[in-house]
Amino acid sequence: MPSSYTSSLRLVLPVTGELTGTWGDTVNNGLTELVEDAIAGTAAITMTDANLTLSTANEAADQARCMFISLSGGSLTATRDVICPSVSKLYVVLNGTSGGQSIRFKTAAGSGVTIPNGSRALLYCDGTNVTNAIGLPPLSGTGSNGSVLSSLGALAAGTQAKTANYTVVEGDRGDVIFCTNTITLWLNAAATLGDGFSFGVVNAGSGSITLDPSGAELIDGQSTKVLTAGQSLFVVTDGTGWRTVGSSTTQSQLPINQARIDVASASNVDLTTLAPATDHINITGTTTISSFSLAIGRLIFVRFAGALTLMNNASIVTQTGSNIGVQAGDTCILRATGTNVVEVLSFREARWGQINGAAPLFPVRTWIAFNGTGTPAASGSGNISSITDNGVGDYTVNFATALPSTGYSAVFSVGFPYTGGSAASSRSVGILAKGTSAIRFVVWDGTSAGTDLTDVNMIIVI
Repeated sequence: MPSSYTSSLRLVLPVTGELTGTWGDTVNNGLTELVEDAIAGTAAITMTDANLTLSTANEAADQARCMFISLSGGSLTATRDVICPSVSKLYVVLNGTSGGQSIRFKTAAGSGVTIPNGSRALLYCDGTNVTNAIGLPPLSGTGSNGSVLSSLGALAAGTQAKTANYTVVEGDRGDVIFCTNTITLWLNAAATLGDGFSFGVVNAGSGSITLDPSGAELIDGQSTKVLTAGQSLFVVTDGTGWRTVGSSTTQSQLPINQARIDVASASNVDLTTLAPATDHINITGTTTISSFSLAIGRLIFVRFAGALTLMNNASIVTQTGSNIGVQAGDTCILRATGTNVVEVLSFREARWGQINGAAPLFPVRTWIAFNGTGTPAASGSGNISSITDNGVGDYTVNFATALPSTGYSAVFSVGFPYTGGSAASSRSVGILAKGTSAIRFVVWDGTSAGTDLTDVNMIIVI
Protein backbone atom coordinates (compact mmCIF):
# COMPACT_ATOMS: atom_id res chain seq x y z
CA MET A 1 0.00 0.00 0.00
CA PRO A 2 1.58 3.35 -1.01
CA SER A 3 2.11 6.24 1.43
CA SER A 4 -0.74 8.72 2.04
CA TYR A 5 -0.69 12.37 3.17
CA THR A 6 -2.17 14.50 5.94
CA SER A 7 -5.15 16.62 4.87
CA SER A 8 -3.99 20.02 6.13
CA LEU A 9 -0.18 20.14 5.70
CA ARG A 10 0.15 17.37 3.09
CA LEU A 11 2.85 15.53 5.13
CA VAL A 12 3.79 11.99 4.18
CA LEU A 13 2.27 9.02 6.07
CA PRO A 14 4.50 6.02 5.27
CA VAL A 15 3.04 2.52 5.65
CA THR A 16 4.65 -0.60 7.10
CA GLY A 17 7.03 -2.34 4.73
CA GLU A 18 7.40 0.65 2.44
CA LEU A 19 10.41 2.89 1.81
CA THR A 20 13.07 0.22 2.42
CA GLY A 21 16.40 2.00 2.24
CA THR A 22 14.81 5.41 1.64
CA TRP A 23 13.08 5.94 4.97
CA GLY A 24 15.54 8.63 6.13
CA ASP A 25 15.26 10.70 2.96
CA THR A 26 11.46 10.53 3.03
CA VAL A 27 11.25 11.61 6.66
CA ASN A 28 13.73 14.43 6.13
CA ASN A 29 12.29 15.75 2.88
CA GLY A 30 8.64 14.85 3.16
CA LEU A 31 8.08 15.39 6.84
CA THR A 32 10.74 17.20 8.92
CA GLU A 33 11.50 20.05 6.47
CA LEU A 34 7.83 20.52 5.67
CA VAL A 35 6.88 20.71 9.37
CA GLU A 36 9.51 23.42 9.73
CA ASP A 37 7.94 25.33 6.83
CA ALA A 38 4.52 25.04 8.46
CA ILE A 39 5.85 26.40 11.76
CA ALA A 40 8.49 28.93 10.68
CA GLY A 41 8.77 28.94 6.90
CA THR A 42 8.28 32.00 4.68
CA ALA A 43 6.84 31.99 1.18
CA ALA A 44 8.19 35.14 -0.52
CA ILE A 45 5.85 35.72 -3.45
CA THR A 46 6.10 38.38 -6.15
CA MET A 47 2.58 39.27 -7.25
CA THR A 48 1.31 40.21 -10.68
CA ASP A 49 -1.69 42.51 -11.17
CA ALA A 50 -4.07 39.54 -10.84
CA ASN A 51 -5.51 37.14 -8.28
CA LEU A 52 -3.15 34.46 -6.96
CA THR A 53 -3.73 30.88 -5.76
CA LEU A 54 -1.09 29.59 -3.36
CA SER A 55 0.67 26.50 -4.68
CA THR A 56 0.14 23.11 -3.00
CA ALA A 57 2.09 19.83 -3.25
CA ASN A 58 2.19 16.51 -1.43
CA GLU A 59 5.52 15.59 0.19
CA ALA A 60 7.19 18.69 -1.32
CA ALA A 61 7.73 22.35 -0.51
CA ASP A 62 4.85 24.67 -1.52
CA GLN A 63 3.54 28.18 -0.75
CA ALA A 64 0.34 27.27 1.08
CA ARG A 65 2.13 25.22 3.78
CA CYS A 66 4.31 28.13 4.97
CA MET A 67 3.43 30.03 8.14
CA PHE A 68 4.52 33.41 6.71
CA ILE A 69 3.26 34.72 3.38
CA SER A 70 5.23 37.77 2.22
CA LEU A 71 3.69 39.45 -0.82
CA SER A 72 5.57 42.04 -2.89
CA GLY A 73 5.67 43.65 -6.36
CA GLY A 74 2.66 43.58 -8.62
CA SER A 75 1.97 47.29 -9.27
CA LEU A 76 -1.63 46.41 -8.39
CA THR A 77 -4.44 48.53 -9.83
CA ALA A 78 -7.23 47.07 -7.65
CA THR A 79 -7.75 44.82 -4.64
CA ARG A 80 -6.55 41.30 -5.53
CA ASP A 81 -7.43 37.93 -3.98
CA VAL A 82 -4.85 35.50 -2.60
CA ILE A 83 -6.47 32.05 -2.40
CA CYS A 84 -5.39 29.51 0.23
CA PRO A 85 -6.52 25.86 0.54
CA SER A 86 -9.79 25.18 2.39
CA VAL A 87 -8.08 23.40 5.29
CA SER A 88 -7.35 24.35 8.90
CA LYS A 89 -4.24 26.55 8.98
CA LEU A 90 -2.69 29.61 10.67
CA TYR A 91 -1.04 32.32 8.54
CA VAL A 92 0.87 35.56 9.02
CA VAL A 93 0.43 37.61 5.85
CA LEU A 94 2.28 40.80 4.82
CA ASN A 95 0.89 43.00 2.04
CA GLY A 96 4.08 44.58 0.73
CA THR A 97 2.82 44.92 -2.84
CA SER A 98 3.29 48.08 -4.90
CA GLY A 99 0.44 50.21 -6.23
CA GLY A 100 -1.13 51.06 -2.87
CA GLN A 101 -3.88 48.41 -3.15
CA SER A 102 -5.30 45.98 -0.60
CA ILE A 103 -5.05 42.19 -0.64
CA ARG A 104 -7.99 39.92 0.26
CA PHE A 105 -6.77 36.63 1.76
CA LYS A 106 -9.49 33.96 1.41
CA THR A 107 -10.47 30.47 0.37
CA ALA A 108 -11.80 29.78 -3.11
CA ALA A 109 -15.46 29.63 -2.05
CA GLY A 110 -15.45 31.27 1.39
CA SER A 111 -14.99 34.74 2.84
CA GLY A 112 -11.71 36.34 3.79
CA VAL A 113 -9.89 39.30 5.36
CA THR A 114 -8.84 42.46 3.55
CA ILE A 115 -5.30 43.56 4.34
CA PRO A 116 -4.50 47.22 3.51
CA ASN A 117 -1.32 47.97 1.64
CA GLY A 118 1.69 47.99 3.97
CA SER A 119 -0.14 46.04 6.69
CA ARG A 120 0.22 42.56 8.12
CA ALA A 121 -2.35 40.20 9.63
CA LEU A 122 -2.54 37.07 11.77
CA LEU A 123 -5.18 34.91 10.05
CA TYR A 124 -6.92 31.60 10.64
CA CYS A 125 -8.52 29.41 8.00
CA ASP A 126 -11.17 27.14 9.55
CA GLY A 127 -11.51 25.03 6.43
CA THR A 128 -14.25 27.25 4.98
CA ASN A 129 -13.50 30.91 5.66
CA VAL A 130 -10.50 33.03 6.65
CA THR A 131 -10.85 35.27 9.72
CA ASN A 132 -8.66 37.37 11.99
CA ALA A 133 -7.06 34.78 14.25
CA ILE A 134 -7.45 36.66 17.55
CA GLY A 135 -10.01 39.28 16.57
CA LEU A 136 -7.47 41.99 15.73
CA PRO A 137 -7.56 43.87 12.42
CA PRO A 138 -4.47 43.98 10.20
CA LEU A 139 -1.62 45.99 11.73
CA SER A 140 -0.20 48.78 9.61
CA GLY A 141 3.35 49.98 9.05
CA THR A 142 6.35 48.55 10.81
CA GLY A 143 4.52 47.50 13.94
CA SER A 144 5.60 50.55 15.94
CA ASN A 145 3.45 51.57 18.89
CA GLY A 146 1.73 54.28 16.86
CA SER A 147 0.97 52.04 13.90
CA VAL A 148 -0.34 49.25 16.13
CA LEU A 149 -2.63 51.65 18.00
CA SER A 150 -3.82 53.08 14.70
CA SER A 151 -4.58 49.61 13.37
CA LEU A 152 -6.59 48.86 16.49
CA GLY A 153 -8.61 52.03 15.91
CA ALA A 154 -7.14 54.12 18.75
CA LEU A 155 -7.76 57.80 18.09
CA ALA A 156 -4.77 60.09 17.50
CA ALA A 157 -2.46 57.09 17.10
CA GLY A 158 -0.99 58.61 13.93
CA THR A 159 -1.08 61.74 11.81
CA GLN A 160 -1.03 62.63 8.15
CA ALA A 161 -1.28 65.80 6.07
CA LYS A 162 -3.58 66.54 3.12
CA THR A 163 -3.44 69.53 0.79
CA ALA A 164 -5.85 68.28 -1.91
CA ASN A 165 -9.16 66.40 -2.11
CA TYR A 166 -8.90 62.93 -0.56
CA THR A 167 -11.03 59.81 0.07
CA VAL A 168 -10.89 58.47 3.63
CA VAL A 169 -10.30 54.68 3.61
CA GLU A 170 -9.75 51.83 6.08
CA GLY A 171 -6.02 52.63 6.33
CA ASP A 172 -6.89 56.01 7.90
CA ARG A 173 -8.48 54.39 10.97
CA GLY A 174 -7.51 56.33 14.10
CA ASP A 175 -5.36 58.88 12.26
CA VAL A 176 -5.63 62.65 12.71
CA ILE A 177 -5.67 64.30 9.27
CA PHE A 178 -4.22 67.81 9.16
CA CYS A 179 -5.71 69.68 6.19
CA THR A 180 -4.66 72.89 4.48
CA ASN A 181 -6.18 74.75 1.50
CA THR A 182 -9.89 74.51 0.68
CA ILE A 183 -10.44 70.79 0.09
CA THR A 184 -13.00 68.00 0.42
CA LEU A 185 -12.54 64.78 2.40
CA TRP A 186 -14.80 62.18 0.81
CA LEU A 187 -15.82 59.48 3.30
CA ASN A 188 -15.88 55.91 2.07
CA ALA A 189 -19.20 54.08 2.58
CA ALA A 190 -19.98 53.69 6.29
CA ALA A 191 -20.89 50.02 5.81
CA THR A 192 -17.52 49.38 4.15
CA LEU A 193 -15.50 51.03 6.93
CA GLY A 194 -17.70 49.46 9.60
CA ASP A 195 -19.22 50.36 12.95
CA GLY A 196 -16.67 52.17 15.15
CA PHE A 197 -14.38 53.41 12.39
CA SER A 198 -13.12 56.83 13.45
CA PHE A 199 -10.53 59.47 12.59
CA GLY A 200 -9.69 63.08 13.47
CA VAL A 201 -9.65 66.19 11.28
CA VAL A 202 -7.84 69.49 11.85
CA ASN A 203 -8.29 72.50 9.57
CA ALA A 204 -4.72 73.74 9.83
CA GLY A 205 -5.08 76.33 7.07
CA SER A 206 -7.15 79.41 6.29
CA GLY A 207 -9.61 77.75 3.89
CA SER A 208 -12.58 75.46 4.57
CA ILE A 209 -12.60 71.66 4.83
CA THR A 210 -15.75 69.84 3.67
CA LEU A 211 -16.56 66.35 4.98
CA ASP A 212 -18.69 64.62 2.33
CA PRO A 213 -20.21 61.18 3.13
CA SER A 214 -20.83 58.56 0.46
CA GLY A 215 -24.09 58.67 -1.51
CA ALA A 216 -27.13 59.53 0.61
CA GLU A 217 -25.31 59.04 3.93
CA LEU A 218 -25.43 61.96 6.38
CA ILE A 219 -23.03 63.51 8.86
CA ASP A 220 -24.67 65.11 11.92
CA GLY A 221 -27.94 64.92 9.97
CA GLN A 222 -26.54 66.94 7.05
CA SER A 223 -25.33 65.99 3.58
CA THR A 224 -21.95 67.64 4.33
CA LYS A 225 -20.10 69.26 7.22
CA VAL A 226 -17.75 72.22 6.88
CA LEU A 227 -14.79 72.92 9.17
CA THR A 228 -13.79 76.57 9.29
CA ALA A 229 -10.19 77.70 9.73
CA GLY A 230 -8.73 76.42 13.00
CA GLN A 231 -11.60 74.03 13.72
CA SER A 232 -10.97 70.38 14.65
CA LEU A 233 -13.10 67.35 15.53
CA PHE A 234 -13.29 63.57 15.56
CA VAL A 235 -15.51 61.68 13.10
CA VAL A 236 -17.08 58.27 13.82
CA THR A 237 -19.50 55.94 12.01
CA ASP A 238 -22.02 53.43 13.32
CA GLY A 239 -21.90 51.58 10.01
CA THR A 240 -24.84 53.49 8.51
CA GLY A 241 -24.07 57.19 8.99
CA TRP A 242 -21.57 59.61 10.51
CA ARG A 243 -21.34 61.78 13.64
CA THR A 244 -18.77 64.27 14.85
CA VAL A 245 -17.46 64.48 18.41
CA GLY A 246 -15.70 67.24 20.37
CA SER A 247 -15.65 70.08 17.86
CA SER A 248 -13.22 72.83 18.89
CA THR A 249 -11.83 76.06 17.52
CA THR A 250 -8.37 77.53 18.06
CA GLN A 251 -8.19 80.79 20.00
CA SER A 252 -6.98 82.79 17.01
CA GLN A 253 -9.99 81.67 15.00
CA LEU A 254 -12.82 82.49 17.41
CA PRO A 255 -15.77 84.12 15.63
CA ILE A 256 -14.91 87.53 17.05
CA ASN A 257 -11.75 87.53 14.96
CA GLN A 258 -13.29 86.38 11.70
CA ALA A 259 -13.58 88.74 8.77
CA ARG A 260 -17.03 90.01 7.80
CA ILE A 261 -17.91 89.24 4.19
CA ASP A 262 -20.60 90.59 1.86
CA VAL A 263 -23.42 88.24 0.84
CA ALA A 264 -26.19 89.42 -1.51
CA SER A 265 -29.77 89.29 -0.29
CA ALA A 266 -31.94 86.69 -2.03
CA SER A 267 -35.10 84.70 -1.44
CA ASN A 268 -32.80 81.99 -0.04
CA VAL A 269 -29.43 83.14 1.29
CA ASP A 270 -27.09 80.13 1.01
CA LEU A 271 -24.57 80.72 3.79
CA THR A 272 -23.33 77.12 3.66
CA THR A 273 -21.90 77.79 0.19
CA LEU A 274 -21.23 81.53 0.31
CA ALA A 275 -19.85 81.80 3.85
CA PRO A 276 -18.36 78.45 4.92
CA ALA A 277 -15.39 79.98 6.76
CA THR A 278 -16.86 82.94 8.67
CA ASP A 279 -19.81 83.65 10.93
CA HIS A 280 -19.83 87.42 10.28
CA ILE A 281 -22.02 88.45 7.35
CA ASN A 282 -22.92 91.78 5.75
CA ILE A 283 -26.09 91.26 3.71
CA THR A 284 -26.32 93.64 0.78
CA GLY A 285 -29.27 94.52 -1.45
CA THR A 286 -32.98 94.86 -0.73
CA THR A 287 -34.47 91.50 -1.79
CA THR A 288 -36.93 89.98 0.70
CA ILE A 289 -35.37 87.00 2.52
CA SER A 290 -37.58 83.93 3.06
CA SER A 291 -34.96 81.35 4.10
CA PHE A 292 -31.30 80.64 4.86
CA SER A 293 -29.23 77.57 3.99
CA LEU A 294 -27.24 76.90 7.15
CA ALA A 295 -25.89 73.81 8.94
CA ILE A 296 -27.47 72.87 12.26
CA GLY A 297 -25.80 74.57 15.22
CA ARG A 298 -24.13 77.44 13.38
CA LEU A 299 -24.45 80.90 14.93
CA ILE A 300 -24.31 83.82 12.46
CA PHE A 301 -23.81 87.52 13.21
CA VAL A 302 -25.55 89.58 10.51
CA ARG A 303 -25.46 93.25 9.53
CA PHE A 304 -27.81 94.59 6.86
CA ALA A 305 -26.56 97.14 4.32
CA GLY A 306 -29.99 97.98 2.90
CA ALA A 307 -33.70 98.02 3.66
CA LEU A 308 -35.47 94.68 3.22
CA THR A 309 -37.92 92.29 4.87
CA LEU A 310 -37.14 89.15 6.91
CA MET A 311 -40.14 86.86 6.48
CA ASN A 312 -41.43 85.01 9.53
CA ASN A 313 -42.21 81.45 8.41
CA ALA A 314 -41.23 77.83 8.97
CA SER A 315 -37.66 78.59 7.83
CA ILE A 316 -37.14 81.89 9.69
CA VAL A 317 -38.56 82.05 13.22
CA THR A 318 -38.67 85.58 14.66
CA GLN A 319 -39.16 86.40 18.33
CA THR A 320 -42.39 88.31 17.64
CA GLY A 321 -43.89 85.86 15.18
CA SER A 322 -44.09 88.66 12.62
CA ASN A 323 -42.07 89.75 9.62
CA ILE A 324 -39.19 92.10 10.42
CA GLY A 325 -38.78 95.29 8.43
CA VAL A 326 -35.03 95.82 8.23
CA GLN A 327 -33.27 99.14 7.70
CA ALA A 328 -29.67 99.78 6.69
CA GLY A 329 -27.34 99.27 9.65
CA ASP A 330 -29.66 96.94 11.57
CA THR A 331 -28.05 93.81 13.02
CA CYS A 332 -29.22 90.41 14.22
CA ILE A 333 -27.98 87.03 15.45
CA LEU A 334 -29.22 83.87 13.72
CA ARG A 335 -28.96 80.31 15.05
CA ALA A 336 -29.67 77.24 12.91
CA THR A 337 -31.99 75.03 14.98
CA GLY A 338 -32.66 72.51 12.20
CA THR A 339 -31.78 71.76 8.62
CA ASN A 340 -31.98 75.20 6.97
CA VAL A 341 -34.20 76.47 9.81
CA VAL A 342 -32.99 79.57 11.67
CA GLU A 343 -34.17 81.38 14.78
CA VAL A 344 -33.65 85.14 15.08
CA LEU A 345 -32.14 85.19 18.57
CA SER A 346 -31.90 88.97 18.70
CA PHE A 347 -32.54 91.94 16.45
CA ARG A 348 -31.21 95.48 16.98
CA GLU A 349 -32.22 98.53 15.03
CA ALA A 350 -29.36 100.83 14.11
CA ARG A 351 -31.34 103.92 15.06
CA TRP A 352 -31.21 102.96 18.74
CA GLY A 353 -27.45 103.28 18.64
CA GLN A 354 -27.77 106.96 17.74
CA ILE A 355 -29.40 107.96 21.07
CA ASN A 356 -26.97 109.54 23.52
CA GLY A 357 -27.09 110.15 27.27
CA ALA A 358 -27.14 108.05 30.43
CA ALA A 359 -30.88 108.17 31.13
CA PRO A 360 -32.61 104.82 30.51
CA LEU A 361 -34.85 104.20 27.51
CA PHE A 362 -38.31 102.67 27.86
CA PRO A 363 -39.88 101.05 24.82
CA VAL A 364 -43.29 101.77 23.36
CA ARG A 365 -45.12 98.43 23.62
CA THR A 366 -48.05 99.40 21.41
CA TRP A 367 -49.33 102.40 19.48
CA ILE A 368 -52.14 103.38 17.10
CA ALA A 369 -53.47 106.27 15.05
CA PHE A 370 -57.04 105.89 13.79
CA ASN A 371 -60.12 107.66 12.45
CA GLY A 372 -62.89 107.21 15.01
CA THR A 373 -65.80 108.25 12.81
CA GLY A 374 -68.00 105.62 11.20
CA THR A 375 -66.18 102.28 11.29
CA PRO A 376 -62.87 102.96 13.07
CA ALA A 377 -59.90 102.52 10.71
CA ALA A 378 -56.21 102.65 11.67
CA SER A 379 -53.82 104.68 9.58
CA GLY A 380 -50.86 103.14 11.41
CA SER A 381 -50.25 100.88 14.40
CA GLY A 382 -47.90 98.55 16.28
CA ASN A 383 -48.93 95.45 18.26
CA ILE A 384 -52.63 96.09 17.49
CA SER A 385 -54.98 93.36 16.26
CA SER A 386 -58.29 95.27 16.00
CA ILE A 387 -60.49 98.17 17.14
CA THR A 388 -63.98 97.64 18.60
CA ASP A 389 -66.52 100.51 18.33
CA ASN A 390 -68.62 100.33 21.53
CA GLY A 391 -70.64 103.50 20.84
CA VAL A 392 -70.08 107.19 20.24
CA GLY A 393 -66.50 107.97 21.25
CA ASP A 394 -66.22 104.61 23.05
CA TYR A 395 -63.46 102.28 21.75
CA THR A 396 -61.72 99.05 22.71
CA VAL A 397 -58.23 98.64 21.22
CA ASN A 398 -57.09 94.98 21.20
CA PHE A 399 -53.40 94.06 21.42
CA ALA A 400 -51.84 91.51 19.04
CA THR A 401 -49.47 90.33 21.80
CA ALA A 402 -50.49 90.62 25.43
CA LEU A 403 -48.58 93.05 27.65
CA PRO A 404 -46.75 91.67 30.70
CA SER A 405 -48.91 93.59 33.18
CA THR A 406 -51.47 96.38 33.52
CA GLY A 407 -48.89 98.66 35.09
CA TYR A 408 -48.44 100.63 31.89
CA SER A 409 -48.91 104.26 30.95
CA ALA A 410 -51.36 105.06 28.12
CA VAL A 411 -50.94 108.48 26.52
CA PHE A 412 -53.63 109.90 24.19
CA SER A 413 -54.05 112.81 21.82
CA VAL A 414 -57.25 113.55 19.90
CA GLY A 415 -58.02 115.91 17.07
CA PHE A 416 -61.10 118.19 16.87
CA PRO A 417 -62.56 120.36 14.13
CA TYR A 418 -61.18 123.87 13.74
CA THR A 419 -63.15 126.31 11.62
CA GLY A 420 -61.19 129.43 12.31
CA GLY A 421 -61.39 131.91 15.13
CA SER A 422 -61.51 130.36 18.56
CA ALA A 423 -61.01 126.63 18.97
CA ALA A 424 -63.89 124.28 19.52
CA SER A 425 -64.55 123.05 23.04
CA SER A 426 -61.79 120.92 24.56
CA ARG A 427 -61.81 117.16 24.38
CA SER A 428 -60.59 114.65 26.95
CA VAL A 429 -60.04 110.88 27.19
CA GLY A 430 -61.04 108.62 30.04
CA ILE A 431 -59.89 105.01 30.51
CA LEU A 432 -62.82 102.69 31.22
CA ALA A 433 -60.96 99.34 31.42
CA LYS A 434 -57.25 98.54 31.44
CA GLY A 435 -56.14 94.97 30.65
CA THR A 436 -53.09 93.12 29.37
CA SER A 437 -54.80 92.17 26.09
CA ALA A 438 -56.91 95.31 25.45
CA ILE A 439 -57.72 98.81 26.67
CA ARG A 440 -61.13 100.52 26.59
CA PHE A 441 -61.45 104.31 26.62
CA VAL A 442 -63.93 107.05 25.73
CA VAL A 443 -63.36 110.41 24.04
CA TRP A 444 -65.55 113.15 25.59
CA ASP A 445 -66.44 116.55 24.29
CA GLY A 446 -66.68 119.62 26.48
CA THR A 447 -70.12 118.57 27.79
CA SER A 448 -68.94 115.15 29.02
CA ALA A 449 -70.70 113.44 26.12
CA GLY A 450 -68.92 110.94 23.91
CA THR A 451 -67.77 112.15 20.51
CA ASP A 452 -66.31 110.54 17.39
CA LEU A 453 -63.22 112.33 16.06
CA THR A 454 -61.19 111.89 12.93
CA ASP A 455 -57.79 111.73 14.63
CA VAL A 456 -57.37 109.54 17.72
CA ASN A 457 -53.85 108.57 18.85
CA MET A 458 -52.53 106.36 21.65
CA ILE A 459 -49.15 105.03 22.79
CA ILE A 460 -48.45 102.63 25.68
CA VAL A 461 -45.15 102.57 27.56
CA ILE A 462 -44.19 99.97 30.16
